[in-house]
Formats: sequence, C-alpha cells, structure tokens
Amino acid sequence: MTYGKSIRIHLFQWLFETYTRLGLSYNTESLLWQRSTHEQDGKWKRITYPEARNVPSWSWMAYDGEISYMKVPFSEVDWSNAVQYPYDREAEEFVGPDHARNIGLKAVVREFSSCAQELSFNTQDRGQLIFDEDERTINQELKCAVLGMIRQSESSDEQKHLILVLEHEIGVESTYKRVGIGLVQRRDIFFDSAGEQGWIV
Repeated sequence: MTYGKSIRIHLFQWLFETYTRLGLSYNTESLLWQRSTHEQDGKWKRITYPEARNVPSWSWMAYDGEISYMKVPFSEVDWSNAVQYPYDREAEEFVGPDHARNIGLKAVVREFSSCAQELSFNTQDRGQLIFDEDERTINQELKCAVLGMIRQSESSDEQKHLILVLEHEIGVESTYKRVGIGLVQRRDIFFDSAGEQGWIV
C-alpha cells in the first residue's frame, strides 16, 4: 500500500512539473471532478499520505476511488481566472508561501449562500452542492471560488456559476481546503466586494 502511495505522489509531481515546463496554461475544467455515482459506499475514502508527500485537497489523487466529472456544457462556459496555479515560467519556480509550495492554487475566495437542489439546466432550480465526502453537510462557514459561468445572452441573478466549495484550514491564515464542487446562481455568491486573496491546498 505504501509503495502504491509513493507512485501516486511521484506521478502527481511529475505531471505538474511537465505541465508547467511545457508552458501550458492551467486547466480549470480539471477541478470539476467528483466522486463517481458508481462508487460503492465505504469504497471512497481520503488517503492518508506521509506529511512530506502531501497531496492537495483539490486533486482527485487525494482520494481512493472512482471519479467522474460534473456534467456541464463546457462549450457554453466562460471560464474565470479566479483560481490559478502560480508558476513563474521564466524563473521556473512556484510563486507563493512555503505552506502552499508546489501544491497551492491562488484563488479569490468568496462567501456564498448554501443551496443543494437538483442540478437542472431546464428549470429555475437554485443549484447543487456536491461534497467530496458523504458525511459533509452544508455549513455556514463554507466559502467558494468561482471557476466559470454558464454563458447566457445577458447577465442576471439566475446565471449559473461553477464553484469550488471550500473550508478554512484551521490555524493557517487565508488558506482553504476543497470539500466539494457546486453549480449555483449568481445571487447566491457575494460579489459586493473584491473577495479574499487566499490559497487552496
């Protein structure tokens, strides 16, 4: 089991190093993974890695089990730059605090109102929150980072926004962990300020 974990973390590091070395832009769509609906109860679980081999919460490699991706019309999404991997290609190094080094995503973090209705593009449902772990429940302390917006002819309070659902990392300022993804309406996200500059680890 330990050998398998070692392979996973080295693969993760190699993919990121290769990705940034080639000068490719960060792929926001890849963050919209979720636990597969085919995953049996008890099979999906968070992997405990050694501290020196930390895998970020926003990566599906943090879990043992099958994943799928949120079903959204990707061709109709205007992607946001609110979540980025801060890699300086000229200096060939990660730009950020030590606690987020090589694994942190720089993000604009916002408050949002909780809603968890069924996802539908054909009705006026408020949206859906999909948590990474079953025991997770809606909590007023949760925040979000906007990944993109479903394109429509004009902006409105009902415009659907794709989000990462976040929870504050206890004891670390402006640092968050991913706990799920969601599709919510614009009126459910607090855009009345510039948002908090934070890190997702």
